Amino acid sequence: MLIENSVVKKYKKEISVSVVVLNYNGKDYLKNCIDSLVKVDEPKLEIIIVDNASTDGSEEIINQYIHRYKGKVFFIKNERNMGIAEGYNIGIRNSRHEYIVILNSDTIVKEDSLKKIIEPFFFDRKVAAVQPKILKPLNNSLIDSVGADMDVDGCLVETYYLQNEKNCLKANVVREIPFPTSVASAYRKEILVKVGLFDSMFSANYEDVDLGWRLRRRGYKIVFYPMSIIYHARGGTTSKYPLLTMETLYRHRLLFILKHYSILDIVKAMPAIMLLYLFTFIVNCLARNIQRAFVPIHAISWILLNFREIINKRRLELHTHGSRTSIKELMKFSSYGCLTIRQKLRTL
Repeated sequence: MLIENSVVKKYKKEISVSVVVLNYNGKDYLKNCIDSLVKVDEPKLEIIIVDNASTDGSEEIINQYIHRYKGKVFFIKNERNMGIAEGYNIGIRNSRHEYIVILNSDTIVKEDSLKKIIEPFFFDRKVAAVQPKILKPLNNSLIDSVGADMDVDGCLVETYYLQNEKNCLKANVVREIPFPTSVASAYRKEILVKVGLFDSMFSANYEDVDLGWRLRRRGYKIVFYPMSIIYHARGGTTSKYPLLTMETLYRHRLLFILKHYSILDIVKAMPAIMLLYLFTFIVNCLARNIQRAFVPIHAISWILLNFREIINKRRLELHTHGSRTSIKELMKFSSYGCLTIRQKLRTL
């Protein structure tokens, strides 16, 4: 891609970035995350740490950085856990700069990667989101994430997870991807505001896929940019709450489908999903794991209780965009998404 000299000069002069770090009981990881950010020497850089009512002493660590880096590090403490989606939204609303980088508190930013992650924005005005390459911190050659992906039945897929990045061609080329991941990604703030930020109904899990879907429907691009590298410990917080994580995955999968899919795509996807939920219930009942058995039941109950609000969101999306786009059209950049369950089984 040829880039005009004026664009390059603008990029070199104007790096205006707000980093929103979301923390919930991530004390063991938080210091490494902030240390990797404060090393970046840029005048137009602010680091906004949003804490979702942590109880592990995270606030003490954050306060040390506020005093040491006054005017660069800012702290927002929520009185209760607002979830991932709204937690990020609070930070974004309080940001001052043109580009937003969101990070989980169990991430570490590789040197110069904060500057590199915003490069694609200067090359193409249609780029709304940039996904860095996310690697494991203890073994820097293993892939943690190259962006969010899912299949046509709405199941999140860990594309290239734990593969060696040196042996994975798609982990080393700039390309369009279906969705960014909320673990670490960058956005144009003006576009985020235009599309309505994250949907807080997706408190955790699918909030990034929902945002990516809305960006794509509006004609924007989501780009994977492997020159920017982030390290992610994964599970720094979620591993402490396995049942809650499982339940949000089950319920938000249904929420996402009901909000975005066409009626035909819903009819195609629901039988396989309901069979999976029934299978989960039966297997866990037989294993006498009653809490896990009732996760699908709780998920479906939550959908029913919030059904009116979900339908209103669906109508709003339809009113905004007119006819619904086919899931296969929106997922043409997916590495996995256009396979049905039956087709996947044939590949085993």
